[in-house]
Amino acid sequence: RSSLRAKKEIRAHVEETLSSFFNSIAVHRHRDTSPEIRTKSIASIGQLVLQYKSKFLENSYLKYIGWALYDKHQDVRGAALTAIGQMYEDGLANE
Repeated sequence: RSSLRAKKEIRAHVEETLSSFFNSIAVHRHRDTSPEIRTKSIASIGQLVLQYKSKFLENSYLKYIGWALYDKHQDVRGAALTAIGQMYEDGLANE
């Protein structure tokens, strides 16, 4: 029981850390003036969604990828399409 409790505490801490990362970095960098930073931000958001589906497969996180589809820079749009493509390959579209 204590092992299960410890694992739940670790998971909660990881999710809290990831949320903090997302809210402090990704949310602000997706609007950066540098297209390279925006591209990396969108790619990172896509990876977070793929690796931590239970936490990030929600509209409140996916909207940043959707918004990137309308970016003026093609690399940012490409990163968004790549993230979406990876989600479909991983079967997330059916969840």
